Amino acid sequence: MIEIKDLSKSFIDKNITVDALKNINLKIEKGDIYGIIGLSGAGKSTLIRCINRLEEPTTGSVLIDGQDIMKLKDEEILKIRRRIGMIFQSFNLLSRRDCSKNIAFPLEVAGYHKTNIDDRVNELLDLVGLTDKKHSYPSQLSGGQKQRVAIARALAGKAELLLCDEATSSLDPSTTKSILALLKQINATLGITIILITHQMEVIKEICNKVAVISEGEIVEMGTTFELFSKPKHPVTKRFLGHKSLEGSYESNAQGDNTRRYKLTFLQESARQPIISQMIKRTGVEVNIIAGHISNVQEKYYGNLIIEISGDCEALQKALEYLNQNELYVEELVDNERVV
Repeated sequence: MIEIKDLSKSFIDKNITVDALKNINLKIEKGDIYGIIGLSGAGKSTLIRCINRLEEPTTGSVLIDGQDIMKLKDEEILKIRRRIGMIFQSFNLLSRRDCSKNIAFPLEVAGYHKTNIDDRVNELLDLVGLTDKKHSYPSQLSGGQKQRVAIARALAGKAELLLCDEATSSLDPSTTKSILALLKQINATLGITIILITHQMEVIKEICNKVAVISEGEIVEMGTTFELFSKPKHPVTKRFLGHKSLEGSYESNAQGDNTRRYKLTFLQESARQPIISQMIKRTGVEVNIIAGHISNVQEKYYGNLIIEISGDCEALQKALEYLNQNELYVEELVDNERVV
């Protein structure tokens, strides 16, 4: 398990202190594929580099399996880093080495015997699907193939943790999906914990089981991926998901004592049920459907619907009670602002 406690990082730029990270607290369980999403400059790259101490935090601690790496000496840090692989947006391959020698490089540095190196390289080439590219140089590879080599190199020392710094940002959508599928396979078969930072919500949706949203150096929201997609709370999260456009896609009709406006979130089976029509039959209210959609996160369904309900006070109360009884997440909106 990785536990980040009260982590902060400040830089001095022209005598001005810039707070890149502010009091970060995260727990990442063994075997998680944990996404950290934020806009450019939000602090996500700084955070991931603090985990293996490529950046030195100003305050706070990083515990890996209970061991605080902030207290380790240089030699001990090197040992820890051998358990942590890292891949980057720009691949960082050595242009004068072919695929096999790029993968072998960290093993050579660590002093492995040549026979062991050759066996491990062949094993990794097979894992990432590049056996036929063993003697190809980076200039002869596509972007996706280069990233596969980088992944194999990161795993060479039998890493237990893989840090991915915008690993798919320079790839086209089809290649991105294949790289994410490979990472998911590696996580499932080898049990490797993956921390993935990105500014692409589709990447989070495709592969991560948990996610934290970072903005201006602070974690503003976290939870399971399904929770964040279906019930985002912070404005930054909603901006990533496009919920603001859903809620702002209309102008209300009359809003008075006899009309209420709600945003409904349907989770799993409730997304498939005729709840609105049943509510109308049972309570006698009138419903105006404003906007909505149904989506899914890794085969778990959710739907968002914005409606206006009209009726007398008693009918409105019964309608609200009926919605809450059907495992919906119900928020009242007034001028597009949540009040419940």
